[in-house]
Amino acid sequence: MCLVSKKRKQRCDCSKHSYSSLRILWKGSGMDTSATEGGGGFFLLKKANGIDPLCHPDDPPRIQLDRWNISVSRPILGTWQANSAMAVRSPCPDINIPNVSFAELILNKIKSFPGKIAFIEEATGRTMTFGEFIDDVNKVARGLHSIGLENNDAVVLCLPNVMEYAVIMFGVLLAGGTVVGVVTNFTAVVTKQMFEDCNPRYVFTLPTMIDKAKDASASCSHLQEIFTVRGKIDGIRSYDDLLKLACDHELPEISVVPEEDAAVLLYTSGSTGKRKATIHTHYSIAASTLQMCSPMVTLYSGNDVTLVHRLVTHGYGLAVYFMCGLYSGCTSVFLDDYGTESLLKAIEKYKVTLLAFTPLDMALLGKYPDACRYDVSSIKTVLCSGAPLSNAVLEKFKTVYKIEDVRDAFGMTELFFVFTPQINKPHMGVGIPLPNIELKILDLTTGKPLGAGEKGELWIKSPSIAKGYKDRPEENSITFVDGWFKTGDIAYFCDNINIYIIDRLKDIIMFDSLKLAPRELEDVIQTLPGVDGVVVIGIPHEDYNEIPKAVVVKHPGSSIKAEDIIRIVEESLDTYRWLRGGVEFVDSLPKTATGKVLRRLVKESLLTKLRDNN
Repeated sequence: MCLVSKKRKQRCDCSKHSYSSLRILWKGSGMDTSATEGGGGFFLLKKANGIDPLCHPDDPPRIQLDRWNISVSRPILGTWQANSAMAVRSPCPDINIPNVSFAELILNKIKSFPGKIAFIEEATGRTMTFGEFIDDVNKVARGLHSIGLENNDAVVLCLPNVMEYAVIMFGVLLAGGTVVGVVTNFTAVVTKQMFEDCNPRYVFTLPTMIDKAKDASASCSHLQEIFTVRGKIDGIRSYDDLLKLACDHELPEISVVPEEDAAVLLYTSGSTGKRKATIHTHYSIAASTLQMCSPMVTLYSGNDVTLVHRLVTHGYGLAVYFMCGLYSGCTSVFLDDYGTESLLKAIEKYKVTLLAFTPLDMALLGKYPDACRYDVSSIKTVLCSGAPLSNAVLEKFKTVYKIEDVRDAFGMTELFFVFTPQINKPHMGVGIPLPNIELKILDLTTGKPLGAGEKGELWIKSPSIAKGYKDRPEENSITFVDGWFKTGDIAYFCDNINIYIIDRLKDIIMFDSLKLAPRELEDVIQTLPGVDGVVVIGIPHEDYNEIPKAVVVKHPGSSIKAEDIIRIVEESLDTYRWLRGGVEFVDSLPKTATGKVLRRLVKESLLTKLRDNN
């Protein structure tokens, strides 16, 4: 429905409204003495650029503020832009993004509280203040520059979550290099592929992993040196040796072009294909940090204590801990033994207030039998991302741990977080766009722009969008188009600009001529007692094109049967969503480090079985 005719509930030819800008004024805030609607006020779309957006002069379109999950403490002046491509701009006021290196942004922010504890290591009890962090970052930068690090040289950090990771990362950035995180438990084949792809100048790793690093970098033509961290090996310099090099070297002014120079290479999870190196510039990660730390989000505070248990080699962990967490002055507790019991013990011991989970984390915690033994009352906020969060998992977690502020956040490797994290309402969408973000929904068949309530592919424009994929010009030309990022997600937005993600475009099941979203079935099946995990896949059918089949992980000891699942689905959903492909039970589902199911591998396995049986 066109917003400019919503009150009279009449159809409107939106093509007539080719307005380029609609000015938003907050009524009832002192800028206008008119009475507010519902006591909460409303936005009034005003005439702009000489074009009247009203279908009727006495009928101004209104957008209810109380539908947005944001708090407003001052009058807002913003612009909701509707252009010829039906792009919708965030209602949040734009924020200023300085054109500086990311290291400069963070170090300038945290230098005002040098004595505050920045990091704590749970395993060793070591601590580091923000002042000590700044000193060591400068030493790493000077040391690297003294041995020849140049702008945009890649530096691999093949390390677990330790304090040195943060120090080396920002030292590399300060010296103009590019950080590449590699997970320590990747296979030798995957590690070698990533090393060869980024061709690093330097590598930092544990002494126990030195042989793996040497093998992985054997054909890297640009490699100059491998350093050990947390230990020494004869003939190989260590992190401590690098710090000593800084004593006799001053760091000159490093010329960084924030919008062009790569700050980090983040590899995609591989859930939809081969891992790709995503190039994030200093400007894009600075933009994401400031978007998430803007007053409209109010997620972080300098009094927060967070637990570093997510991998910082991935975008989620990097954003939460070393981007937003550092910028806000949070104290971060590094946890090396990540199990449910050790996590709960650390929360109790350090009075953790802010946590970053995946739905898998929350599901395991919700089922943990000894949860009541631990005092987790310090927790104020839980952020959940990495995969879709079901209502069943959310409600179970909230019931067990008595935590009300659970925020479901949508993000991608290519642009970090996009929307204001929703509190306790995954079924109510993923929130409104963060500041400085525009979006549009395009028809899956025609590519034409769609309006409110119409489902299509989500495209996003944001200063946090990556520069592109490394050495993949064809994919870049398809995915990064005129400043827009083609997400591959099926979505729609409501009149209040709240966004709903339906499913991945690649995961859609074509049942006859109908498009079926697997998540609609998975949300039903996941709620059943005895189900630990589920993924619904489309399998070929000679009459219907594809039919849905559920691959289910039972809870140990569960007696649930395939016919039970099929019956519940048929009682809950329309006929075309029924499990005509049946149900298959498996011991486990292949997942990424963030808990995202690798649907591609599940589907390949099913198709292989079908071919073998035929």
